[in-house]
Amino acid sequence: CKKKFDREGKNYVDFMDWLIYVPLFVEIHTRIVSNPFLRYEDPLKPPRETEK
Repeated sequence: CKKKFDREGKNYVDFMDWLIYVPLFVEIHTRIVSNPFLRYEDPLKPPRETEK
């Protein structure tokens, strides 16, 4: 994983790398919060809304 972020040998994640991965992290967080115990949901479908 470090090689992917450290392409230029700077030993830190630059702003553009961080910016590229923010939508992925937000999506992962949204799916975990919306349904933390469902393990077999289709990853290509949007997460289901939680019932209130």
